[in-house]
Amino acid sequence: MVKHRQGSGGNASASRNLERKMKTLNNIDKFGRIHSYLRVSLTDKCNLSCKYCNPPEFRARPPLKSKEIVKIIKILSDFGITKVRFTGGEPLLRSDLFDILNEIKKIKKICLTTNGLLLRKKIHKLKISGLDSINVSLDSLYPERFKQITGKDNFMDVIDGINAAISNGINVKVNCVALKDLTNHEIDKFIVFSADNSIDVRFIELMPFCSKNFINANFMPVSEIKKYVLSKYQITSVCMDGVAKMYEIFNAKIGFISPISHPFCFSCNRLRLSSDGILYRCLFDINGFNMKNYAKTRDIEHKLKKYLEEKKESHNINNKISSKISMRFIGG
Repeated sequence: MVKHRQGSGGNASASRNLERKMKTLNNIDKFGRIHSYLRVSLTDKCNLSCKYCNPPEFRARPPLKSKEIVKIIKILSDFGITKVRFTGGEPLLRSDLFDILNEIKKIKKICLTTNGLLLRKKIHKLKISGLDSINVSLDSLYPERFKQITGKDNFMDVIDGINAAISNGINVKVNCVALKDLTNHEIDKFIVFSADNSIDVRFIELMPFCSKNFINANFMPVSEIKKYVLSKYQITSVCMDGVAKMYEIFNAKIGFISPISHPFCFSCNRLRLSSDGILYRCLFDINGFNMKNYAKTRDIEHKLKKYLEEKKESHNINNKISSKISMRFIGG
C-alpha cells in the first residue's frame, strides 16, 4: 500500500516534469533558438527626454494594469520564461511596481533597467523585493553633456542612485549609448568610474528609434571605442556576458554591445512585452502578438508557439533605417 502510493507520487512527479519539458519545447523557434528571457516595458512615460529614444511621431498609449502584467508574465513563465527585466520608459514611475515584483517572485531572475533618477529614493524597497540586478542608463560623466543628451539637469541624481544601489549590495551595471561626440577622454573617465565602483560599464550602439537625421549625425559603431581601448590599455581577460563582450582592464570591466554593426540575432533568447500588452519577438519586429486577448483564447499555447516559429533569422536593421515604434513602448 505504501509502495503503491510512493509509485503513484513518483509517476505524478515524472508527469509534471514531462509537462514542463514539453512547454519549454514550445519556446524554440525554427532556427533552434530557445527563448527564456522576457523584457517588459511597464510604461511609455519617462522623466527624461533623451534625444535617441523616440521617433518624431511618438504618442503615449494606455499601459497595462498590474494584474494584467502579472497574469501575462505567469503565462509566459509556463511557456519557458525564466528571466524577466522591467524596462520602459522609466519603470520606477509605476507606483504599483512593487506589487508586481511581489507577485512574480517565482521567476528565477528578476532585473530592472532604469535611468536612475528615482533609484536612491526607492532602493530600499527594491532590495527587499528580491531584485537580482539593476542596469542604469548613463550616457555621459559630464553634467553638461548629460543635460544635452537627456534634456534634464539630473546628473547627480543618477550618480546618487548608483551609489545607493551599490551601498545596498545590489549588482549594478551601467549602460552608455555610444554617440559620435563621445571623446577618448570621457571613455577614460568611464574606465576609471568602472574601476572605482567595481561595476560593469557597457557601450551600446545607437539604435534607430529616432529621426533619420539624428541617427546619421550621431551613429558610431562601438568598434571605434573598442579600438581605442585596446590600443591604450592592457587587457587582462575577455569574456561574454549575455550579448556584451566584456574586457577586464585591471579593476575595470568594459563591455561592447553591437546590435547594428554586428547583430547577435543567431543567439537571441529574448521576447518583449510592450507597455500596452503586445508581445514582440524582436526589438525591431513589426508584427506583434496581442497578449491582452489571453483570457479569450483557449489555445494560447498553440498560438504562441506558432507566433514564435515565424520569428525571422535576423532583424536586417542598419543605422540608415528609422523604426516607426518607440523604444519606450517595446522596452529598450
